[in-house]
Amino acid sequence: MLTKLLALIGLDLKVVYCVLDGAFGHNYALQMVRQCSLHLISKLRADAALYLPYTGPQKKRGVRKKVWSETRLCSPLPEPYLQETTIEEGIQTTIYQMTLWHKLFPDQLNVVIIRKINLKTQA
Repeated sequence: MLTKLLALIGLDLKVVYCVLDGAFGHNYALQMVRQCSLHLISKLRADAALYLPYTGPQKKRGVRKKVWSETRLCSPLPEPYLQETTIEEGIQTTIYQMTLWHKLFPDQLNVVIIRKINLKTQA
């Protein structure tokens, strides 16, 4: 399906990204898009198990550590990854950007987390 769409576009446009619905935020969709030499932009589920990459010292032999710990990324999010905070009409929008691991994806993911909080109700 994706290769037929790329053939329809032809050589006039250089397509780099494929934006898909949140229902396609899984490894099978990623592999389909990567076979066409594209990058996937999609939404992950809110309960996706994301892990920080390991940044400590590595062993001289054996398999290199990939994951910081077996604990999932949860609230509060680490401050170094905070990109922007805005307040507009009583809604606080906080944007985080980081590179994380997911157990079902072979490569690290560039993840953007957008958190909106109603300051009156704290919802």
